[in-house]
Amino acid sequence: MSFKIVIHKRSTALGGSAIVDRHHRTVRHMSDSKTTVLVVDDSPDRLLIHSLILTKSGYSVTQATNGTDCMAALRAQVPDIVILDVVLPDINGIEICRTIKADERTRNALVLLISSIEIDSLDQSRGLDSGADGYLILPVKNQEFISRVRALERIKRSEDGLRDEVERHRRTVEMLRRSEEYARSIIDCSQDMIITVDTDRNIVEFNESAQRTFGYSKEEVVGRNVNMLYADDDEGRRVHLKTLGEGNVVREIRNRRKNGEFFTSLLAASVLKNHEGELLGLVGVSRDVSLQKRAEEALFQSEERYRLLFNEAPMGIVHLDAAGAVLNANAIAGLMLGKQPDELRSQRLAELLTNDQIGGVIGDALGGKHGFYEGEYRQSSDGRPYTLRIITRPLLASGGAVESVICIFEDITEQRNAQRQLVQAQKLESLGTLAGGIAHDFNNLLAMILGNAELLRKNLPEGHKAARYAESIIDVAHKGSSISRQMLLFSHPSELRLQTVRIFKVIDELRTMLQHFIPKTVDIRTETDGRQGCISCDIGHLHQVILNLCINAKDAMGDHGSLVLGDRVVPGSLVRERFPDAGADEYVQLTVTDTGVGMDESTLARIFDPFFTTKERGKGTGLGLSIVAGIVRSHRGFVDVISKVGGGSTFALYFPAVTEGQESHSTEKGPAAFAGKKVLVVDDEEVLLTILKEYLEEIGCGVVTACDGAQAVSIYRDRMNELDAVISDLGMPSMNGVEMFSEMRKLNPAVKVIISSGYTDGTFKSRMMKEGIVDVLNKPYRFEEIGEVLERTLRT
Repeated sequence: MSFKIVIHKRSTALGGSAIVDRHHRTVRHMSDSKTTVLVVDDSPDRLLIHSLILTKSGYSVTQATNGTDCMAALRAQVPDIVILDVVLPDINGIEICRTIKADERTRNALVLLISSIEIDSLDQSRGLDSGADGYLILPVKNQEFISRVRALERIKRSEDGLRDEVERHRRTVEMLRRSEEYARSIIDCSQDMIITVDTDRNIVEFNESAQRTFGYSKEEVVGRNVNMLYADDDEGRRVHLKTLGEGNVVREIRNRRKNGEFFTSLLAASVLKNHEGELLGLVGVSRDVSLQKRAEEALFQSEERYRLLFNEAPMGIVHLDAAGAVLNANAIAGLMLGKQPDELRSQRLAELLTNDQIGGVIGDALGGKHGFYEGEYRQSSDGRPYTLRIITRPLLASGGAVESVICIFEDITEQRNAQRQLVQAQKLESLGTLAGGIAHDFNNLLAMILGNAELLRKNLPEGHKAARYAESIIDVAHKGSSISRQMLLFSHPSELRLQTVRIFKVIDELRTMLQHFIPKTVDIRTETDGRQGCISCDIGHLHQVILNLCINAKDAMGDHGSLVLGDRVVPGSLVRERFPDAGADEYVQLTVTDTGVGMDESTLARIFDPFFTTKERGKGTGLGLSIVAGIVRSHRGFVDVISKVGGGSTFALYFPAVTEGQESHSTEKGPAAFAGKKVLVVDDEEVLLTILKEYLEEIGCGVVTACDGAQAVSIYRDRMNELDAVISDLGMPSMNGVEMFSEMRKLNPAVKVIISSGYTDGTFKSRMMKEGIVDVLNKPYRFEEIGEVLERTLRT
């Protein structure tokens, strides 16, 4: 059927130029840039009409009457859209479509197949399977025809946009990858020595610059203590502790190379944390000062080298002339100063900065001195404060005169903020490390004193005058042990050692101690309701609570005032009015009342927050009351505070009351309880070994001794069948108590080991008992404690 017949029969279809003109008047479409369309049809009339409709609708049209011409047109220029007749005289339209879509060059062109012959859906499917983007059966109205083309145009633009977006994304990813590689290469190629250490001060990272400077390979130093790089071990420890305490240290230090040569470097050390804020170790960036000076001279002589450093440095750099005017500034410096680099030129840097100290540092550099500043700076353009680190270096001419000055700016706001938040915790951690070491040695000495005193008391006849002296020594030794435990509470969690005590008795004992640090002009009084209520508590923790509250009261009162410590038993219903979670029937109320300055509402709302303090800088950590609250909570208690500005303060602590019948009593075991039992005693302190051996023999045990873990394992290997238990010190040379236990358990999985130590952390006992150790005793201990633990051990 020819096209002319279709026009004659369907006057509303594609019907000549008049119809085209009418359609053009009702539907207008103009693209931002003309879309190119290739129309392929062997019917001249259809070809003409389609071309006219498309041209008047704003499209750029190319024509072809057969498949051969179509392929030639595609080779000349790839159109956006191809309108392709299925039935052509030489090549089938579907084959042409398949060729277009298979060619990498033309595959993005959209193909609309048209046919004036009625075809079934299977033929249409074959056309679409060939890659066609649409199929149109003629005749159709002009509006539908142009709408189909516009739909393809929209598809084309969407696909082009998507391809552009994908390409932009690909370029962005590539730029990010290159940026990451670039940043990594800057670190790897850094001329500064970059060294990181873990929390044990063992080296983790050692960059190439450090390897070149020190003469060690990375493999030679990783895992070893960083002290090997210092000329003086003590200086290394001081730098480490100062960095932990202040969060950031910049100082000159003396280093030692592999060949033994000493040199001086400028070290900037900072704490290193992960994304959760956990301390990982320290990072130090240091520079050989002699190399730096040579580099500065080389920078003066080589403009090209200077420009590279200037533009690529990850910090702000400003170059000043001898009068202090800006010669040049990089982009980062412009950001920090609130101006474009070009705007800074010729301006005096000291006048641009609002901080007089910074101006003084610049003045020192202009006078030929090296300058350093670190502190808050308020940017003049927007008023935003940030912490700035500035290093100034004068560049000298050959005659020694200052020719220019380099100022290096670094924004360390985030680093400083994090350091401020952690500085108190780091100081506390350092104190805990020191306290742990002191406690171990101190408690070992107390154990020797206590053991000898108990043996002395045991061997003195009843009523002997010296027995009172022995009792006094025993009492003082236990008070010393209590002080040691209190000292450790400042920084290390500890497991509760609960016992039943009368609060009033504890208050009375501490009253004497309070008189040593509270002025005599302060009146200290105690009050009780006469019932002297009992609570179950860790006595060391209770001491700490009372001391913290009394210290705060002293600071609030100054040299004059009244301090009252009291206790009374109150019904649980009364406590529940203030604390609904209070479940005990009765509570013992401990009160500490002062006549100090008092507190306002805003202060009361924050007094238990860690690190919050109203004391002057350096006179308080802000941890005292948070420790009090934590200890009281751990005893299932509650804290209430009543205070008024100018009217003093009262802290009321509530502990669940226990009956007097719940108090624990120790009973000394006689020889019959241990008859026929043999114990291996292990300790590197000969005095303790002798004392414990004598006591165990007195209560009926056979005793074998060893002075270290290795000897103990050897003895146990030979005599395990006759040994019923092992009592061992924890810290010993060559093999400690835990290692000894592991070796003995290999020989006998049922070995019964009791560990004792002058100091362990809060979770050590529970961890060791999970591993199979029977019990853990803290030095100094009473012989009765040893007897009770040993009796339980032998009974199980």
